[in-house]
Amino acid sequence: MSSFRDLLEQINDQLEEAPEEFSKESLELSEHSFLLSDQNANEMLMHRNTHFGGKFSFMREYYLEEGVGVQPDIELEEINKLASFEKSIGQDLAPLSLSAQELEKVKTAKKMYDALQKISSISKDPNSIPTLLVDLILTEEEVPKDIIASLAKQEKALSYLVELLNTEEFFDPIYPGYGRTPLHVATCLGQMKSSKAIIPLFESMKQENFIYEETAILALKEIGQEALDFLLKVLNNTPFTLDNEKAAIALMSFDENEDFAKSALKLLQGFQALGNFNLSVQLILGCLGLKDAKDIKAFLELEKNIPVMLAPDFQYASSQLKKRS
Repeated sequence: MSSFRDLLEQINDQLEEAPEEFSKESLELSEHSFLLSDQNANEMLMHRNTHFGGKFSFMREYYLEEGVGVQPDIELEEINKLASFEKSIGQDLAPLSLSAQELEKVKTAKKMYDALQKISSISKDPNSIPTLLVDLILTEEEVPKDIIASLAKQEKALSYLVELLNTEEFFDPIYPGYGRTPLHVATCLGQMKSSKAIIPLFESMKQENFIYEETAILALKEIGQEALDFLLKVLNNTPFTLDNEKAAIALMSFDENEDFAKSALKLLQGFQALGNFNLSVQLILGCLGLKDAKDIKAFLELEKNIPVMLAPDFQYASSQLKKRS
């Protein structure tokens, strides 16, 4: 089993050793140079070279079939335009347009593909952990339910799944898995219900794409009480940081939980949280879980201290709680 971890570590070492600064050869392409300066064009070229063997024809076919790796920022019309432009100049655009860093990124992504294929060839058992992990990364299914279910049944897979979730490259659509691997891993970790997955899942919420946050929250909710206890602890940490906000967002999924509601009320009563708009909104809405009449009264008494920007959320929560008191 060490082969999977060892290969991933080797790949990560290669990433860390990549030089940070590169010089790019000056190129003259007259009126067409504007095309090559477009970052979206470069993203298309990296996407093509990594996943489609450098062939626009393969990429077009994949996008026509609406494969799972289709990127929302890449339109078929743009692929056709870039392919036509490349044909008109009679040269491969990638070495002309991509920076040395971008070329290095493509090279590393290809090495990852090679490493994954090597793992697959070493492990002949289709139900072995290495094979299932590779299948999870390379799947062309929207949700690979069978692979997830098979991995979730194997406790020894936990450390490898956490490792995948901690590997930043798998969040990037240029690398194998089109950036979707963390979604499948989070779903699997949720089904495993292990407390060891709580912190990695919480950390994955900090990715910019809300899809990762949503999937991680669902997994934390599925883990249950241990995840709830962790989130409540993070929520109450000071000084307030992004962690508090993310914990509050995740806690909102626990269906008007009274423990969260009481913690939210206490933080609002301390007034410090009111200086953080995003956190305050979550805390106010979290108070919808209040059940005790005294707690509801204490919440309503906060009205005079609520900033104008938070007034609509507070009024909504107040109206709902008044119906119960």
